[in-house]
Amino acid sequence: MGTAKGEAVPFIAHPNNLRDYFNTGYTYNNGIAIAGSDDKFDFRFSYNNLKQKGVIPNSDQGKNSFLVNTTYRVTPRLTVHAIANYIRDEAANLPASGGRRATSSMLQFTWFGRQVDIHQLKNYIDEDGNTFNWNNSYYSNPYFIAYENTVGQRRDRLIGSAELNYKITDYLSANLRTGTDYYTDRRKIKTAYGTNGTPFGSYE
Repeated sequence: MGTAKGEAVPFIAHPNNLRDYFNTGYTYNNGIAIAGSDDKFDFRFSYNNLKQKGVIPNSDQGKNSFLVNTTYRVTPRLTVHAIANYIRDEAANLPASGGRRATSSMLQFTWFGRQVDIHQLKNYIDEDGNTFNWNNSYYSNPYFIAYENTVGQRRDRLIGSAELNYKITDYLSANLRTGTDYYTDRRKIKTAYGTNGTPFGSYE
């Protein structure tokens, strides 16, 4: 719970105040594959799921990918090979690492001192609906930035190729190959009303 405005607090050190802001990050990576073959045909289908929780509060990322790899021997001399890989990356909030103060928690810590109790800042909105911070002159509360000013992203990507191989002789082959790498990238940056430097908020 935060202190009231204007209330004096002891000027004492909180040695773990920076460390206590961060979480323990983790990554889970799970996959499954199915494969089969016969004299003329072989295939492999795989699915992979990655889930990552970031060290900054309210930051996470996920990825799902599907891969199909197949070969068909039309005749002893003609072979068709195809591969397709679909990948979706999604993140509700990617913490900014640059100099954009509205969405970067890290810039707050440039001015942070040991006297700041990070636990007092977790409730970043007071009972009157106002944002609460140890110093409101330039940066917003780091928890307010992490939960209210988000940078979302979703990218869909398709990588594929197809190949025809014709064996002219035992020592000479002809290949015809085509491929694609196509993606769409959607990003959403929200800056909340009341953010220092952008008091009326923004949406991109």
